Amino acid sequence: MSSPDSSGAGRTIATVAVVLLLMLGTGVFFWHYLFADNSPPAPVPAATPAPQKPAPIVITFTKAPDESPPPVVAAPPPAEPPAPTVSFNADIEPIFQNSCLSCHSGARASGRLNLASKDGVLAGGRSGGRAAIAGRSDQSLIVLYASDAVRGHEMPPLRQRAQHPALTQDQVATIRAWIDQGAQ
Repeated sequence: MSSPDSSGAGRTIATVAVVLLLMLGTGVFFWHYLFADNSPPAPVPAATPAPQKPAPIVITFTKAPDESPPPVVAAPPPAEPPAPTVSFNADIEPIFQNSCLSCHSGARASGRLNLASKDGVLAGGRSGGRAAIAGRSDQSLIVLYASDAVRGHEMPPLRQRAQHPALTQDQVATIRAWIDQGAQ
């Protein structure tokens, strides 16, 4: 239950009290005007019209509409700054250099997947699937394999991780961002 002040009930009661006082004062005035002096009115000069009785005051009370506070509208969240643009040459190639290019580059690239260039990544390899699908990192094989999401297709292969370290979560996130930004 809310307090009278916040619901508008206090304001409504105050308004009714003022109206009643005005009616009481007006009623006393009209009572005096109509009944206190029973003597005939003084003659009025002909040029002046005769005074007329004031029209009765009719006051109608209606229930005040429920006053509810205006709906609260949440401000939109602050805009996030745009993600920095990820570049193949500046960001992706160094990741591949450390863990991938010893097997996936040159004329004899493993699985015919050449990760030495952006075009090679986008072309894909022997599996027929594209290693990276621009704008769709969730469907890109390179992300699925590098994040160890597909058992038996972990990259680098589990048996070679002593020489070729697995990609960190940050590195996989960088590859995801590059692909989602259009793999440029």
